Amino acid sequence: MWQVLAEQLFQKFCTNAVHVVHHAEDVDGFAPGVSAEMVYILQEGNILYIQDTDDGWSKVKENTMTNVARDAWVSEAALWSHWTNVEKLMTAERSQLLHIDAVSLIDTASLSADLQPLTRH
Repeated sequence: MWQVLAEQLFQKFCTNAVHVVHHAEDVDGFAPGVSAEMVYILQEGNILYIQDTDDGWSKVKENTMTNVARDAWVSEAALWSHWTNVEKLMTAERSQLLHIDAVSLIDTASLSADLQPLTRH
């Protein structure tokens, strides 16, 4: 799909949908039960992916807390589906994340006649 993106469209995508965001320690990226509209990519720092048996959303049998690896994508299902988070994302220290806004990505991609069929729900 990305092979058909013209340079100008790709620049619009980067301007409209991609943002570098700095988070303080103990900041929630998302919470269980909230619609996922953003993809997160850790660039620096430490973020935790937390699944809690008591939150009513997660189906895990025991609580889990996972350190997210640098350059790992979190909540990427938001790019191709209507997704509801079943876990919590939280910063464990000051962190820098790349946010990709799924709605802005789709809106920008729909500007291309070649990509319009892929952006319809």
